[in-house]
Amino acid sequence: MRDEPVLRIEDHRTVGELEVDFPVAHEFVIEVFDDPSAGGSGIRFVDRGLETQIDFPWWSPIEQDLSTWTRAPMGTPRRPFHDADQSWQVLIWRAGDWVFVMQGNGENEFHTWLKVRTVRYLAEWDGVLIQLPHS
Repeated sequence: MRDEPVLRIEDHRTVGELEVDFPVAHEFVIEVFDDPSAGGSGIRFVDRGLETQIDFPWWSPIEQDLSTWTRAPMGTPRRPFHDADQSWQVLIWRAGDWVFVMQGNGENEFHTWLKVRTVRYLAEWDGVLIQLPHS
């Protein structure tokens, strides 16, 4: 959540050792929206109950960037999914029944984090991926 302090994580392979309370995203959805600046659609994770939004500014247009994807991005605590670009990065990993998501700047400082039930996370991604044209 944005009201939490900033977390600095130098080694992404240590996320499973974090002693941080990840708020539960009970209302987690993945929104696909028109992004005229990208000439297509954008994507974001939203939880209205937590008043949290995780943006993916460098994944636009998703019709192009995600067209080869067949499954949801997700790693393990020792090898989290990681993507980064100009002053933005995201870490995503699964541990048991939960998927953990952290968003931060490009300097390994994270300002937003949450966890969502794996079943819900995968169902939301399935809904997005089925809509995309695949190459």
